[in-house]
Amino acid sequence: MRKSAIVKKMREIWKGTTNTHCDHPFFPRRWLRLFFIAAACCCLLVFGGVGQRYRHVPGQMCGLAQSFIGHMYAHGWLVGKDPSASVKWFKKSADGGSVVGQDELGWAYATGAGVARDLAEAARLYRKSAEQGWAFAQCHLGGAYLRGEGVPKDSAEAVHWFRKAAKQGDPDAQCSLGWAYLYGDGVPKDSAQSVRWYQKAADQNDPYAQCAVGVAYATGEGVFLDAAKGGEWFRKSANHGDPWGQFNLGLMYQNGTGLEQSSAQAADSYRKSADQGCAFAQNNLAGMYARGEWVAKDLAEAAKWYRKAAAKGNAEAKDALKRMGMD
Repeated sequence: MRKSAIVKKMREIWKGTTNTHCDHPFFPRRWLRLFFIAAACCCLLVFGGVGQRYRHVPGQMCGLAQSFIGHMYAHGWLVGKDPSASVKWFKKSADGGSVVGQDELGWAYATGAGVARDLAEAARLYRKSAEQGWAFAQCHLGGAYLRGEGVPKDSAEAVHWFRKAAKQGDPDAQCSLGWAYLYGDGVPKDSAQSVRWYQKAADQNDPYAQCAVGVAYATGEGVFLDAAKGGEWFRKSANHGDPWGQFNLGLMYQNGTGLEQSSAQAADSYRKSADQGCAFAQNNLAGMYARGEWVAKDLAEAAKWYRKAAAKGNAEAKDALKRMGMD
């Protein structure tokens, strides 16, 4: 495949699939919240003890501690897992004015975890927290406006809240802004601004953002074309387990674009991505089995992966199955 064709294909795949990642930029990962859990632990340690003692923490520091107790019940840490008890503690925290508790209770209403799902109530709670400057709630509220969940759909308002959170360094909000600028959703389309925000998240080791930056360099969209640099970012994303980073790394290895050609490395990257459900990787891995490229030729194995990709709507996989008489 010629370099220009590879770039075109990569751009088409990225633009055609970015929307499937909406859950990633709009819902902050739970591990990012470890910093406030650690802070809560410090508060609790001041009063000493674990287990039963967690239930009797007094004072104004209770808001953070109560949110931590809510997490204990939500995840079964030291106590039995109990979503309804988790909500009770999040509500105590929220009622006391804690921005953390308001955000967490909003999340519970948004997901229906331990309480009847209520998107309007979720948005209301997110707003209370967001207006006090809590970045996670700002990102959540932006996501609510983007999807029209509990509030009227409004891309410009979504960008407003994403920007507030992004300026505080939230990588998920930064990814959301990158996405908005890439597609011109709520802001004028601006590839350079898109890369700028993705880069900020990528520098914080966000694997989705690292893949996005890799695509930008590999396709020359928003930055100068630099396939080698694109490959570096795909490798970082892949090393963090991102299926799209793994897929794109495999594509670069298979075609020798920006990286030394290696069918073995391509197959390994495709398999890791395919195992996580990436239809493009499943299709490409199937093609390697069908051709016997590095792996032993195995039409049955090829058909297995083509079927997985076809089930997700991959047109190339469907065509391949027809050619094999296995559709």
